[in-house]
Amino acid sequence: MKKLQNGLLLAFTLLASHMVAGQSIKLSPGDASKYESIKEATRENFVSGGYRYFLTKNFKDAYMHFNLLCFDNAGHVACENKLEIPLGEFKNTYSIDEVLPLGNKAYVLVEHIDKPAGKVTYSARVMDKPGKISSVDVELVSFPFEKINNSGYTFPAVSPDQNTMAVVSELPYVKEQPAKLKIVLLDRELKKITETEINLPGENTKNKNIKTWVANNGTVYVVKKISKRNGEIG
Repeated sequence: MKKLQNGLLLAFTLLASHMVAGQSIKLSPGDASKYESIKEATRENFVSGGYRYFLTKNFKDAYMHFNLLCFDNAGHVACENKLEIPLGEFKNTYSIDEVLPLGNKAYVLVEHIDKPAGKVTYSARVMDKPGKISSVDVELVSFPFEKINNSGYTFPAVSPDQNTMAVVSELPYVKEQPAKLKIVLLDRELKKITETEINLPGENTKNKNIKTWVANNGTVYVVKKISKRNGEIG
């Protein structure tokens, strides 16, 4: 690690020397934001459509809250607001699950649990302007609804080049049955490339933490983290 750090330091030093020798550097101040620190929040950022998005996520009152701050290329604040959608009603609810870039757009990913219809739907709504969410849903994946505390989970991911989206749904847990995953791959226009279901013999998903990644070539990676009895991570 020490050797690697020295190498990186040398590379940065050489780069800085070249920049100073070859051009002048000018700094332009941008706008100040009303940043508010939220306890136990997670933070993400990405670039899409000429904007830099900063997201703060925290779980409160039974659902995830998303606060958005974004800047244009000139460093001016383009939006600073809480992301909200109509939550629906009891037994027919909508909630924001994630915000991700794809192509030249930013998408809000929405989970719709419709108990009377016995269906869970995961869809995307484009952010027409920074902070402004469209009301039009593009369905990405759906599966049967079992019950509130066993409604399944969905894990989206976007490739590094932002041209491919993978949606991996962990279907509702069934006792003494192998884990079942539904995997959907979409292009940058949200057109479905492929959809499949797989079983994981000898595995289940109860009390597991699943993460998803997708490569530029469409390869989907699913990583399952477990906690062993002695507290170790597996």
